[in-house]
Amino acid sequence: MKHIIIILSIEYIIMIYKPNVLLCCSSAGFILTSLYGYKKSHYMFQIDLLSASFSLLYWADPTNRYKRIIDICTANIACTMFFIHMYKNTTGKMRYFMWFSISGVVTCFTLSCITSRTQFDKWKYYHFMFHMFAIANKYIAYNSNLIL
Repeated sequence: MKHIIIILSIEYIIMIYKPNVLLCCSSAGFILTSLYGYKKSHYMFQIDLLSASFSLLYWADPTNRYKRIIDICTANIACTMFFIHMYKNTTGKMRYFMWFSISGVVTCFTLSCITSRTQFDKWKYYHFMFHMFAIANKYIAYNSNLIL
């Protein structure tokens, strides 16, 4: 009997919040990058962790307008900080990886926005790839002093 109540309550919670599990998992990947930045004693790990937390909170409840606004604001601040850091500090062949990854971020985010607005139900896969390229960007930023 207890198992039935737990299952029903989980289904009830899912009906209320309707989390996007795919994007929750990819947002959780941002927490890994911030932990990596912490391990490397990088100054940007704090904004990375803050942005990761708000991203995960938003995708757990994507219908909440206020969580979306906070997620977008922190993501834009983090994105700007990471881009400036990478542009100033990445040298050698790492710059090729940097530009490839930035191109992937811009392309996948744009496709995600366009397909979402046209009600194409596969938009979340573009947004997932956007998250993956963002994770790659963060690892490049944390290793920008690496010379290949």
